Amino acid sequence: MRFSTHCHIFNLQTVFNSGTLKILEDRLKEDYKLSAGGAEAAVGFLRGMMGVGGLVGSDTKPLPPDWGEKGPWDALMLGLRSTMDLVTDNMMGQLAELKELGPDIAVTPLMMDILTDYQAESDFPDKLFDAQVAGTQQQMLRYPGRVLPFYAVNPYRWNCYNRTITALTQGGFVGVKLYPSLGYTLDQALNPNTDAGKTMADIMKYCNDNDIPMLMHCNLGGFKQTDDTAQYCDPALWGLRSNRDGYLDTFTRLKISFGHFGGSENFVQKNDDDTFQSVIAKDSFTEHILALIGAYHGRVFADVSYHQEGVQGSPARSAYMNSLKNIMQYDGYRTQVLWGTDTWLVRMASMEKDYWESFDGRDALAPVDFDLMSVGNPRAFLGFDDQNLANNKKNIWSYVRFMESRASTMPADAKQSASWLQKAFRVPAAQRSYPS
Repeated sequence: MRFSTHCHIFNLQTVFNSGTLKILEDRLKEDYKLSAGGAEAAVGFLRGMMGVGGLVGSDTKPLPPDWGEKGPWDALMLGLRSTMDLVTDNMMGQLAELKELGPDIAVTPLMMDILTDYQAESDFPDKLFDAQVAGTQQQMLRYPGRVLPFYAVNPYRWNCYNRTITALTQGGFVGVKLYPSLGYTLDQALNPNTDAGKTMADIMKYCNDNDIPMLMHCNLGGFKQTDDTAQYCDPALWGLRSNRDGYLDTFTRLKISFGHFGGSENFVQKNDDDTFQSVIAKDSFTEHILALIGAYHGRVFADVSYHQEGVQGSPARSAYMNSLKNIMQYDGYRTQVLWGTDTWLVRMASMEKDYWESFDGRDALAPVDFDLMSVGNPRAFLGFDDQNLANNKKNIWSYVRFMESRASTMPADAKQSASWLQKAFRVPAAQRSYPS
């Protein structure tokens, strides 16, 4: 069984709040160089689409003439699908075409919780976020054994700790997703004298005690509130601090994966003549991650999701691939690198299927390395073992229990359960262990 440990299946409808609008407008101006008027018009279009319920209801809606099959417009059209079912089916349909990689490719969708300030208790429950939770669980039931999601933790959300524990113990979620660049600093977890700090400290302790993996967004882009808040994703906070009070020192069993490996731009150096060298940028997020991998053996991972430099046609592709190959040749690193794509957001740069093939082609990674990233390493990170089910960690058994409890309510379009899940259903309760 093969894994993509970084993807998304939410649609814009389930994350569309005032914070999302502000971040999208800023990113269009700063990252995509739209004029202020252009960015306002784009956001106004989105607001209008949401306001009148004009979401795209079909996965076959044609794109404008002369527009390619990837890029900002195509990503937008995918995000505007009326249901998460359609977003998931688009991804799974492309994965089905990768027949040479084997059947039943599994994915770990990461939820998003785009709050940039504290949510008042009077605003609870949040229908948008609750719809995303329910929609994610719906995809678990539609693709049994192949969709193992991570719950979005944002300490600005009211009752965040209890909601997170409920998701992990009763909701089928197998890990948690962090996104500090939205504006909350994880450093508060080490000095929990604020509500957000206490929430993060309690969640980290729970994950530490129950073998729950964490994945954190880790580059300078994405849904950041500002360039300054993007620095809250610095891996240096997690360990190798002079007073040994990093998270990996404080919570000594915690596992973390750094999404995007700090940013693919850190894998290459651009020369004056517009060519590229294979160089890991000094003092970059990527260099910090590699240092953590070496210092906290087996507990620190990183994925290659949305690495535009590695996509077919990128002028930096050769230099990027050489850097990644160098990492995979070193025994201290090669077991900690994970495969991920960033569906559906990667559509800005590549179709899902093409992104997989960019890394698994003859001019890319050696098959043994790609297999390690997408087959062997994800198992260690997720606590998943489909060969010896007794080795599965508590989070996987919690997922199995959730699927068992919903088996009779699976939707009519549900695919047949993956073989590992069918076997897991037959394991006696006495041989299982669940998060406490």
